[in-house]
Amino acid sequence: MDNGNMHLYQELLECTSKQRQIMDDLSINLEKEGDILPFFLEYFEYWDRITEAIGNSKPEERIEEYESQALLNIMESINANVEHIHAQLQVKTDHTGSDLRGVRTQQKVLNAYYNLNNKDQVALYFDARK
Repeated sequence: MDNGNMHLYQELLECTSKQRQIMDDLSINLEKEGDILPFFLEYFEYWDRITEAIGNSKPEERIEEYESQALLNIMESINANVEHIHAQLQVKTDHTGSDLRGVRTQQKVLNAYYNLNNKDQVALYFDARK
């Protein structure tokens, strides 16, 4: 088999490896989230470009490649990376959901004790400078 689209599959593997590394770095240091997100999205767009290039290749080339053991190994590695990224995104989503529930609970408590949602409150003191 020639290396027709094999380099594209290797680029997909590299792309998912970089995304996995970004997610691992983010799980260690949450303060980096704002700095890391653009890179993660850049690799996401890069993934789309590569898969489009693979899709635009000749079908007979893809059939040959699909029978390759080397491609199978690459695809298994890509799948492992994607599953790892998905699991980390799920954990991050769960944490965000619980954080939002905590904020809602705090808002309810503040409203219950201080009636913050009451819009018809009157100021209890006046500014003497006016």
